[in-house]
Amino acid sequence: MKKKILHIISSLKIGGAESVLFQLLKHMDTERFENEVICFHPGPNKEKIESLGIKVHVIKGLISLYDPLFLFQLRRLIKKINPDCIHSSLWAANLLSSIIGKDLKVPVISALHLGVDKKSQSTVGKFRMFLDSFFVDFPNRVIAVSQEVKLFHFKKFKIDSEKIIVVKNGVNLPEKSTIKSLRSSMRATLGLTDNDFIIGSVGRLVPGKNFSFLISVFAEFVEKNKNSKLIILGDGPEMQRLQELVQKTQLQGNVLLMGDQEASLFYPAFDCFVMTSFQEGLSMALLEAMSYGLPTCIACSDSDHDVIVHKNNGFLFPVDGKTELIELLQQIMSDVDFKIGDQARRTILEKFGVSSMARSYETIFDQVI
Repeated sequence: MKKKILHIISSLKIGGAESVLFQLLKHMDTERFENEVICFHPGPNKEKIESLGIKVHVIKGLISLYDPLFLFQLRRLIKKINPDCIHSSLWAANLLSSIIGKDLKVPVISALHLGVDKKSQSTVGKFRMFLDSFFVDFPNRVIAVSQEVKLFHFKKFKIDSEKIIVVKNGVNLPEKSTIKSLRSSMRATLGLTDNDFIIGSVGRLVPGKNFSFLISVFAEFVEKNKNSKLIILGDGPEMQRLQELVQKTQLQGNVLLMGDQEASLFYPAFDCFVMTSFQEGLSMALLEAMSYGLPTCIACSDSDHDVIVHKNNGFLFPVDGKTELIELLQQIMSDVDFKIGDQARRTILEKFGVSSMARSYETIFDQVI
């Protein structure tokens, strides 16, 4: 008999955790596991998951998202599905799944995609951590996407070291011929030429991603590099503020805020990928960019990173390090024979395969059922 896994996630919009769930479902052993999904915020990944033949339930409240009716419906649906195990992702889903799973005596595996540092921690973040402290022992297993995320939660919440397990995110490696073909077609679609130098970034438009800093860096970089463009994929509460910043700096023709888009269509058009976040877990956008052979520039608070080895398979620069980032971009732009992208693809092939990720999750599911 197949083991029934219920995946509960706060959002199926464009995002790293959402992409991880889709890839996991796509590569799980369907001979051994039966999957269903519950989400609170539908989005493009809902249709992608449904295309796999997997049922997706959307739970909404009557007055607000997390009102009493929402909680009642969520508990009732979980009880009706009667899963052998719950796998949850993102904060609200993790919290509610842990509580309801404990009540219904269903094993829960919570996935942690991000730690929190002091600089990026908002009032909302502090409140969430306060709530987490009461329910941190409820899940049967906790999956951290990187060693850094594991250490943060281990130190902050004193989670049993045997309960928290690192499973690195995984991505597919596209063929080089596919990348070359998509590069030409996407650049043509966007009205870009082969001579344009395209800097790309992907992420939810929230303060912690530090996109305003990226735009300010680009404003200085483009003064000496007129053929440069900055493309940012993602949506969120910062969209209007970033649009106003683009207008203020008179970069309307050079900075494209594309909203939620399928990032895999855009990576081939980029010449490099930049991530300016104050703090990240194991970013799916970074892994995807590396799989396309892009040189990557990643903000990092210290010299150690879970994926990037500086000047080997990518570049690291200090958070808010404007001068350092501009120098790296200039270096990448000037070196047409840059081999660091090939090393990035090799890193993905050797360490971040999606099949390996799926097998690791399946092992954990087997352990708790």
